[in-house]
Amino acid sequence: SIATTHTDVPAHPAYKIISVRLAWYWHIAAMFLPTVHATVSQVFAGVLRWRYYVPVHAVWPPVLWSPAFLRPLDDLCAPAAKERARWLAYLGFQPRAIFLYAGRWSPEKRVHLLIAAVPDDCALVIVGDGDSDVADALEAARRRN
Repeated sequence: SIATTHTDVPAHPAYKIISVRLAWYWHIAAMFLPTVHATVSQVFAGVLRWRYYVPVHAVWPPVLWSPAFLRPLDDLCAPAAKERARWLAYLGFQPRAIFLYAGRWSPEKRVHLLIAAVPDDCALVIVGDGDSDVADALEAARRRN
């Protein structure tokens, strides 16, 4: 089995809530059970080992160290320009900046606040996964903005 830890919950303001604190300690205790416990960086793996004494067997995503991400920057300029042109055509205007949200669509992520915070001359691209009710609410929020 594989388990991951990707947020240092004690650094979050919600850690003051006893149920959040208990859930964190339960999560840390459970990290001794899987075959592989992975995390997001070597630095955070060190924190988990040092602060919580839990084993960390892997750092993900290894795709970031694949040859595709190690190519010279010049190799990526032409494909990037083509992709930017495609996005600009899709958006229908020249935004000052394009923001990206990549993650799970769920109410606790508060993506609706992100939609409301994007300036009029900017664009927000939302990618990820979630249930259809949340996706419908995000789409409705987009139409209002």
